[in-house]
Amino acid sequence: WVSHDAIMRLLQLLSVNNNNFIILFIQAIQSQTASLGYLIIDDVIIRKPFGKSIFHTTYVYDNTNKKYVWGMHIVVLLWSNGWIKIPIAFKIWMPKEKCEVYHTKVELAIDMINFVHKFGLAAEYVTFDTWYASKALLGVLKKYGYSYVCMIKNNRKVLYNNRHNLNVRTICLLHNKKQFRYYPGTGFYIKAITVILPGIGKVKLAIVKNGYNATLENTRFIITDMLDTPAQGIVKRYLKSLGYRNLLQRYQATP
Repeated sequence: WVSHDAIMRLLQLLSVNNNNFIILFIQAIQSQTASLGYLIIDDVIIRKPFGKSIFHTTYVYDNTNKKYVWGMHIVVLLWSNGWIKIPIAFKIWMPKEKCEVYHTKVELAIDMINFVHKFGLAAEYVTFDTWYASKALLGVLKKYGYSYVCMIKNNRKVLYNNRHNLNVRTICLLHNKKQFRYYPGTGFYIKAITVILPGIGKVKLAIVKNGYNATLENTRFIITDMLDTPAQGIVKRYLKSLGYRNLLQRYQATP
């Protein structure tokens, strides 16, 4: 184990593509441990208040500060095994007026998933938040055999108990608060059920309440295609990947 600076100096001396080397490095770690680790798709905002002459900068919404800032919006793919996180690839998102060929953040994420799959990187699952939980990305993950744990918006429609086009917030209202169980390991009240996501198939839905008397505004919805995962396990995997603070920020944000 060496310092970050030493690794960066080593990368500069390599003739192979740095991303390929990073994947080989991760695979070396996987071969020496019992866990394959997991992949994280997330956003990074780099504020550049005095960098308006930089081509890739634009006004971007900063969820942390709840306001628009001038900066760079980066979609990043990371690998982690629970105690270290290694960036594998990143792509800069730009608005339509600043690029010849526009790509959504979901399309950028799919490009990076295509890349890691091409080089044979295995993972226990892929995790991301509501912005990336599109049919397109979920379809690609299913095609490549990557499992996923992700949050979805409360207006996402599913099939539940043979009822078509029910959004998940309506499903939440079908269950009274006594049907939710408190899990000390997560700090939330959770109810897990199996539903069908149109165009994707069966998924397990964890309805997560931030308090016994939580309203819909304090309820979040996490899905996974790992149907045997218990309710607490679904939320723990999401928390382990994107973090407890990340989930709480989404409770504070507009559903």
